[in-house]
Amino acid sequence: MSLTTPGCGMGQQMANDIKEKVSGLDGVENVSVDVTFDPPWNPEMMTDEARSKLGFNPTPVPKNEPKIKTEWE
Repeated sequence: MSLTTPGCGMGQQMANDIKEKVSGLDGVENVSVDVTFDPPWNPEMMTDEARSKLGFNPTPVPKNEPKIKTEWE
C-alpha cells in the first residue's frame, strides 16, 4: 500500500483496518499489508470515480498520445 505522504499519520491504522477486513473474508488465511513509497503516490493513480469525488480533474490524456481533432474544433 502506498500512502499520499511519508508523514501520513494514518498509515498504521489503515494497514490494521485492511488486515481486519480482508481477514474476515471466507477462505482468507493470511493477510500482510506492506507500506511503501516506491513508486511515490500521485493523484493519477486514482480511478476517475475517486478523482471526481475528491474534486480532481479527470485523468489527463498522456502527453505522448495525439489529440484527436473533432469537427467542432
